[in-house]
Amino acid sequence: MLGNGSSPVTDYLWLPGQPVLSGLIWVLVSLAILYVARLPAQRLISIVFGGCNRLLRLLVKFLLGVNARLRQRNREVLLTRGREIYQYKLEKGFVRIADQLADDLSAWPSLLREMREQIARMDGEVTSASEQPPQPPEWLQVVDAVAQIPAHGSTIIAKILTDIHGTLKSAMEKSLIEYRQANRNRYALLNRIAPQWRAMDTQLAQLDKNVTLLAERAQLIDTHMQTYEQIRQGADQAINALTRSAASSLLLSSFLLLIACAGGIVNFQLLALPLSEVVGVHGDLFGVPSHNVATAVVIFLQLILGMFLLEAAGVTRLLPDMALMEKRKRRRVITLIMLALLVLAGLESLLVYTRDGLLADSMALNQLLDVRADTRTSSLDWIPALGQAVIGFVLPLLLIFSVIAFETFIYAARTVAGMFLSWLLDVLAMLVRLLASLMLLFARVLNASYDLLIALPLYFERAFSQKKLSSSAEKKAVIAESDE
Repeated sequence: MLGNGSSPVTDYLWLPGQPVLSGLIWVLVSLAILYVARLPAQRLISIVFGGCNRLLRLLVKFLLGVNARLRQRNREVLLTRGREIYQYKLEKGFVRIADQLADDLSAWPSLLREMREQIARMDGEVTSASEQPPQPPEWLQVVDAVAQIPAHGSTIIAKILTDIHGTLKSAMEKSLIEYRQANRNRYALLNRIAPQWRAMDTQLAQLDKNVTLLAERAQLIDTHMQTYEQIRQGADQAINALTRSAASSLLLSSFLLLIACAGGIVNFQLLALPLSEVVGVHGDLFGVPSHNVATAVVIFLQLILGMFLLEAAGVTRLLPDMALMEKRKRRRVITLIMLALLVLAGLESLLVYTRDGLLADSMALNQLLDVRADTRTSSLDWIPALGQAVIGFVLPLLLIFSVIAFETFIYAARTVAGMFLSWLLDVLAMLVRLLASLMLLFARVLNASYDLLIALPLYFERAFSQKKLSSSAEKKAVIAESDE
């Protein structure tokens, strides 16, 4: 308790009326206490901050261990996904080659038979076309030599030579006619050969095209096989390629999903008003109007049916059990789902077509309430309604394909999220390691600050220690001299 006429400060004065001297006494007492507690205080500081340093280093080791396991998991996920992708590509490539070989080999016997028949026909016609035209008789040369004998003015000889010359000329003309006829026959045979050559050339070109396509597919399969071997061996090059592919797939699928969400919003806006007339505007579910809930249910039902359709068709693999179904059952499921989707799209189109009619009724009611309102209508009002109906039919069918982007997003997001979490653990481990180092630095700074506060007693301690050491050294020197 405070005495009469006293203050809180005067109660702590060693010498009343001497605040300066009392403060000096307090300083000396504090320095003495700090000097006496120096070693325990610094030991406590070292223990506290050293313990924090060790705990933080244990936390760093734990974070690095978790990060190592996470990286190993990300590596296994990448390699597993890469193996699945390239196994699927190799399977599709082998199936395509098998189908092509089956088609080509099934058509090969008939093609070979046609080519042999065409070659046989062409061989016969070429043989016929290669026959030599008839040659003039050998006696024509003798007649020609006789015809060249001079007449020497004899009319009989001249007449004989003239007859011989006429005979020779008619024989030559006949031979020329036969030669021309033979050439016409040969050209006709060659003309009949030309379509057969063109048909054979077309068949050989198709065969060459099939062989080239087969070689390209075999080369593509070889490339996929090399990549698959790298993935199976866990090569860093394959992992880096898969990481880049996952990042790019995530960006592309995110962009496509944003577009699909925009399309879903448009579909929701088109369908909300007609469904409000079907289910009513009264009542809600968790604060959401019932017609909005019904609209969302219809849209999600279409997406779920679309996902089942793509799964049954083998386009996506979100539900692996769908691929285990028998081929006949899968076809039935695909047919039923397609019919259900078409029915839902048709009903939505009809509902959307009535949307403008509902808006028109609402506007007419407002016009009846407002006498000054304009009641004129246009003859082209059916065009927007028809356009909305077409959009209401096509848009749900297009939104089905967003399931493909959703599947890509799931697989890519898992990989990229693991990479991001690994990077975050690296950053956190670095920050914790830095904090552990700062703990040791804080301990040194506090110990140095403590020594700075009691610098004067420490100075006297060092001076006394040095004096004591010098006196002991002098005593030793005197003892040594006396011994000598």
